[in-house]
Amino acid sequence: LVQLARRERNMTVERLSEESGIRIADLLRIEQDENYTPKPRVVYQIAQCFGLPESELMALAGLLEVSDNEFSDAALKFAARSAPV
Repeated sequence: LVQLARRERNMTVERLSEESGIRIADLLRIEQDENYTPKPRVVYQIAQCFGLPESELMALAGLLEVSDNEFSDAALKFAARSAPV
C-alpha cells in the first residue's frame, strides 16, 4: 500500500522519508517485507503524509483488531485489484 500510494504521487522513497520523518530503512522494510510490522508511530506518520485514516491503516498493518467485516472485505478487494510491483 505504501509503495503504491508513493508511486501514485510520483514520490521517491527519499522524498517520502523527508516529508514523513520516517527513516528510509523503515520505509523500505514496509514496502519490501510483508511480514514486517511497523511501529504505530510510523503508521500514523504515513497516514498523515498520505491523508489516509489512521485507524484503517493501523488495522491493515496488523496493529488493530478488525471487527468491521465491511472494512476487511474492502481491504481484500483493494489488495486483489492492486497491480504487482
